[in-house]
Amino acid sequence: MDDRYFYQYSKILERIFSAGFKYDYSFNAIEKCIADSGFFRLVETSHHGVAPLGNEQNLIDAFFPERKINSNDVPIYNHCLWAADAYIWIQFKTRLSFEAIFLILPLEVMYDRFPIYHEMDFSHIVNYFLERQKEHTIFAILLERYGYKLNDVAEKTGISKDTLYSFKQGKRDIRKANVDIVQKLASYFHVRIETFASIAL
Repeated sequence: MDDRYFYQYSKILERIFSAGFKYDYSFNAIEKCIADSGFFRLVETSHHGVAPLGNEQNLIDAFFPERKINSNDVPIYNHCLWAADAYIWIQFKTRLSFEAIFLILPLEVMYDRFPIYHEMDFSHIVNYFLERQKEHTIFAILLERYGYKLNDVAEKTGISKDTLYSFKQGKRDIRKANVDIVQKLASYFHVRIETFASIAL
């Protein structure tokens, strides 16, 4: 990410978080919208080239199409403002996709961290994120989030249970697995291939 645009990205993300909070959108819905957003996908890769420019009102309209929300009428909530800065810092430091970041540190958990971390330097929340990243593989995180069993995944994907177990425990690095295996798992869990591979241990 081009750090010259850090403030702009953080401000746009804050507007989305604050609008979602004001209108009681689910955390999962907000995370999904951001992860699937073409704008934020460009933000993820902006350190490779020209940083994308975004209009916060246009993004609010795209994220909340069923409502007529004027971005200027949405209050600024302190925990949303802090969380936006924190997520942008994490993405800037790790280069991970927002989809991967939300899997490791969901928005609900981030808001819970606000009372503890909001007066600290952002390096502390980045370190907290990195510790969470070490705790579980992406496969284990997805299994827990969706309540899937290894037998079910093996049956639906055709991947052996032993192989899946080794991915879950971190005994095998999925980044070195056959691309067909990664594609099957990414398709099964409805995540991007690069996200699935990027945070496996």
